[in-house]
Amino acid sequence: MSYQARILADRVCPIYLLREQPEDGVAKWFYLKLDDGNKTAFQHALKHGSFDCAAYGEVLASGFGENPPSHITWELEAQGAI
Repeated sequence: MSYQARILADRVCPIYLLREQPEDGVAKWFYLKLDDGNKTAFQHALKHGSFDCAAYGEVLASGFGENPPSHITWELEAQGAI
């Protein structure tokens, strides 16, 4: 299993869009609000494979597929999360 991450904002608690490509072929995505102080451990986990997103911050939204649906992204944008 590997993760692709993209930082969405440069802030104290950044938001990441994570995409999981597991061996079973069912892609998943997560919006993760990284907890302050977890950045180094999170970056280490990204480099070394599988991990539990919730251990590093708050999962704002998640689902199946390559990308989040537009309405999820719009909702988070409207809330000022991203």
